[in-house]
Amino acid sequence: MDKSAPNLEPTSHETPKLQLKPSQWVLLGFLLVLFLVGTLPGFFRGGWSWSDMPDIQALPQLQTIRREGLTVPGWETTSHDTIQVGARRWSLQSLKQNDTEVLLLLFPQNYYKDQPQVEWMDLQGLQSLRTDSHRTLQLTLDSPQPVTINARFFRAWNPHQTYALVQWYAWHNGGSPAPSHWFFADRQAQLRGDRAPWVAVSIMIPMEPLGDIETVATIAQSLGQDIQKELMTTIFQPE
Repeated sequence: MDKSAPNLEPTSHETPKLQLKPSQWVLLGFLLVLFLVGTLPGFFRGGWSWSDMPDIQALPQLQTIRREGLTVPGWETTSHDTIQVGARRWSLQSLKQNDTEVLLLLFPQNYYKDQPQVEWMDLQGLQSLRTDSHRTLQLTLDSPQPVTINARFFRAWNPHQTYALVQWYAWHNGGSPAPSHWFFADRQAQLRGDRAPWVAVSIMIPMEPLGDIETVATIAQSLGQDIQKELMTTIFQPE
C-alpha cells in the first residue's frame, strides 16, 4: 500500500459541533430545572404531578371565606358579601378600626388544580382604575414562623375615588404577588405529598383624591401582616 496516497476520507462534510452562547446555556438550565421540579415528585410517587396532584386538605376552610369572610383581629367587619368579577366570585368585606375603613377582597382557591393567574387585574378593570406610584411593601411576620412577603403597593383611582392598594398571593408558609413563586412553593410541597393552597388578597384603602400613598403605608403594612397571619393560622391549617 502506497503510504503517500492522499487521504480520501471526506473532510468538508464533518458534522459541526454544537456551540451555544452563555445565555442559551442559562436558558437550557432553567428549562431543565422546571422539568425536574415538575416531574420528579410524580416520578417517585409512580405518577406525573400534573395529572395526579395531591388533594388540598384546607379546601373546607378556604370555602368558608366566601361564606363568612375573614376575621381580622383588631378590625370590625361592618359588612360582607360576594361579588362576581369576570368568571370569578370574590369575598368582599368592609373593615373598620377607629376612624379607618378599608375594603378587603379575597379570592380563595376553589379546586385542587387551580393556579393563581393574577386575578386582581379583573378588579382593576371592573372599576376602570388607573394606577401609579408602584412600589414594594414588605410584610414581615415573626410567628408562628418567620415570613417575609414583598407585596404590591400602589395608588389606583377613577373619577369617583382614590385608593392605596396592597396585593399578594398568600399560602401556608409565605406569599408573593408573582404566580411563579407559588409554583415553586407548591412543587416543594408536592415533594412531601402536600400542597400549597393559596388566596389572592387585595386591600383597598380609600384616600384623599390623588393623595400620597405613603400617608397610609403604615396602616397598609400592619393590616397586610394581620391578614397573612390570620390566613396562616386559621385557613391553611387543615382540620
